[in-house]
Amino acid sequence: MLVDLFSQQNVFSDSDHHPTLKEQLYNYKPGEIITCSNPHHVLVLRPNEQWACVYDTTAWHFKWNLVTFLESGAMQTTTYVMHADRYYPISYQVNNADIGPIQWQNDLSSLSVSIKPVDPRRLVLTIPVGKNTLFENNCNVLYDFIVQTLFMVLINNQESIFELVKVSDSIVRIEIGYDADSKDVEILYICPL
Repeated sequence: MLVDLFSQQNVFSDSDHHPTLKEQLYNYKPGEIITCSNPHHVLVLRPNEQWACVYDTTAWHFKWNLVTFLESGAMQTTTYVMHADRYYPISYQVNNADIGPIQWQNDLSSLSVSIKPVDPRRLVLTIPVGKNTLFENNCNVLYDFIVQTLFMVLINNQESIFELVKVSDSIVRIEIGYDADSKDVEILYICPL
């Protein structure tokens, strides 16, 4: 009778179990995508470098870095930068480097990024531009015409070549190559003369 009772019950396999965040982090291999088991949660990296799955309102309230994974498996982090008593989202992707504080420098109208690279790679920043953003367009000229001239990139206080891609009318992506000696990356917002 005991055998019949078990045979009638549903049997769940390991494939029916969504791994917990702890299990995913413990078994993580580069290129894998980490997800929250609750579809209403977002993945965050807290200031104490601990991962968590929380509601997006909780992440926004505490200004915890949001982490998403792109189709390529690359990790993208969204952090919040304060300027004029407001927080603005800035997203970045980087491999083999630690990103320190990202801060707005009022005196130069620039975004400052501290970086500790392991080896030469690329830093990709996704930045909202236009009205009511950190990089608000105050140049009084057409956005499409000046998009490349709005920015200048300095690495260790030396002008650097970068790639700028217009994602939409309100978002640009800046791709910056860096070497093992890079420590400070600064993105300056400028207007053409």
